[in-house]
Amino acid sequence: MRGRNMNANGTPSSKSTSALLSLMLLFSILVVGMTPSVQAVGPNQNDLNSGGDLPDNTSVNITNYIFTNSYTGSGELDYGDDHDFLKVALNTNQGLYASLSFPSSTTYANGTTVYNDFDLIFYNSQLNMMGSSYMSNPETLSTNSSASGAHGGMVYIDIERYSGAGTWNLSLTKFTVSNGTGGGGSGGSSVTNCTGAGTLTSDILEPNDSTATASAASLLPLTCTGLSIHSSTDVDYFEIDMTAGVTYYVNVTLNNANGDLDTGWDTASGSFLDSSGTTGNLESMQVTATANQTTYVDVYGWLSSTNTYDIEITTDNPGGGQSSQSVDVSIINTTHATLSFSGLTNGTTYNYNHTYGQIHLDGDEHWGTSTNGTFNATNSTHSVNISILTTNNESSLLVSSTLFDASGAALNTDTDVLYIEMMEIAVTSSTTGDIEMTNLTIGADYVVEWIVLDFTEWTNNFTVSADVNAAINHSKIDSDMWYLMPTSNSISYQINWTGPTTMNDHLFLAYISINGTNVNLSDNDNLTGLHFDDFIPQLPSLVIASYSASSTASSNNVQAEGLDLVVGDSYQYQYRVTDASSANLATSSLTSFTATAQNMSLPTFSYATPNASGTYCVHIDLYSNVSVQLVGDSDCFALVQDDDGDGVPNESDL
Repeated sequence: MRGRNMNANGTPSSKSTSALLSLMLLFSILVVGMTPSVQAVGPNQNDLNSGGDLPDNTSVNITNYIFTNSYTGSGELDYGDDHDFLKVALNTNQGLYASLSFPSSTTYANGTTVYNDFDLIFYNSQLNMMGSSYMSNPETLSTNSSASGAHGGMVYIDIERYSGAGTWNLSLTKFTVSNGTGGGGSGGSSVTNCTGAGTLTSDILEPNDSTATASAASLLPLTCTGLSIHSSTDVDYFEIDMTAGVTYYVNVTLNNANGDLDTGWDTASGSFLDSSGTTGNLESMQVTATANQTTYVDVYGWLSSTNTYDIEITTDNPGGGQSSQSVDVSIINTTHATLSFSGLTNGTTYNYNHTYGQIHLDGDEHWGTSTNGTFNATNSTHSVNISILTTNNESSLLVSSTLFDASGAALNTDTDVLYIEMMEIAVTSSTTGDIEMTNLTIGADYVVEWIVLDFTEWTNNFTVSADVNAAINHSKIDSDMWYLMPTSNSISYQINWTGPTTMNDHLFLAYISINGTNVNLSDNDNLTGLHFDDFIPQLPSLVIASYSASSTASSNNVQAEGLDLVVGDSYQYQYRVTDASSANLATSSLTSFTATAQNMSLPTFSYATPNASGTYCVHIDLYSNVSVQLVGDSDCFALVQDDDGDGVPNESDL
């Protein structure tokens, strides 16, 4: 798995204790560099209706999901929640097909988008890996393609998070593997009874000792049991009509201690495709068809060995059949979606269902009823347009559909996700920002509020108080609130706030709610839209622009200039000259000024030249209009007094 060691008993990672869409998460995202951290156990999750998070490993009790034909459900993988395990019990003549679909990306309330890659792994009853599916969406897996033999009556399913975080949808289908009725086909046939006696006598498929009398094996999946290589000259042939692009699997299981059997796979013209000649209890072959062609699999005894065996022939298609039927869900907008079906067999009846729902900022989910439909395919493709009804709230809109065959067996499932954006913001400077609201309901009664806070101060307070609102009030720099009854669906604002006084991490937060509802910033309850942007302010500052340092002049001067000043704001400044011990030798008066430009020059300050040689420094100090010290500057220089010009300072002359 992409270089990873898969272990069904792996130790799970520690889990965060913050809620998925709470404001606490919103703040904590900044702490970890914008990597969303979410709770894996609790009210945010209800994996497959379990009431919480499915187990992260097999060292704990794993839920056995019991169903007759098929089962479909959803769940979630999060940061710190990398695995969801479940298990399905099967009879010896049953196989299991699984389809795992998930949104390609997840966008959080803060605007952060992560890209998802989830994997699907099967383990047998002994927790040996049977197979895996990765780097696809949906991920599909069948026990037919197992490289480790039979499932042993139990299949453990691991839904693994490789990257990203978000919801997943799992569709499970049981199928019978005792004959060739599963999975459908694109032509050809298969033997209808291939359950042998399991003895070293001529088996039920004889004669099949040549390609001319080969047992038909084109209607897949096909499983035959109790067959035999009953004599030193016996060879059993199976004829498979292959479809270009489909991968075919052959697994022959036996007790090798009773006789070594091997397998081969050739084209009708005798060209080699694959073979297996191990000394174990499983001979496996795999071929991906490059063209439509007839091929032959042969089972024979090595060095005239005899033995009984079982054979299973399947494909990588859903259900292990010859054709791959699929459904693709595409959300057009908040009112319409399209279901596109492909890989259909002309004249065949198919059933499908679809549903939709919204996951809101507070984690609440609201789902519509599941709608069923049926159609008779007149082509290899078919499409259905569906209507959906959403509410104008910031949320993830999900539309899911499953395609079934006429018997009700699930063939494929797909889910599409659309993020409904209500509020977006951006910091444009240390004291300004933009708010843009979309998807508003005309005439609705909204409340809009924004807050700018010092996030470092918020964190320090919250660590002690554990109170989101108390921490906001402690760290708040500026805020505003107003009522809004929009006349259009989109509105934007330019915001100005009081200039920050530190270069800590800061947060610009804005949200919208329905007037009269009680907004809870601890869990995002009753929020219609939410967004934030983090920034580090470029604080107003003064820098030394120039200075003189003449030892022969009676006076010297220094001039400063302002940077990143807020036009219209009032400030105070003061020049200072200090000696090597930091004692003030000269100071200007504390002078007030109003910024007329972001960058502007200040008046020059002149001071009497020191009489002694030494190191001196010029300083410029900046204060707010309420005497809070801001960012200043300094520069130091060496001054040498040498009255006789001999190159030796006065203090060192003899």
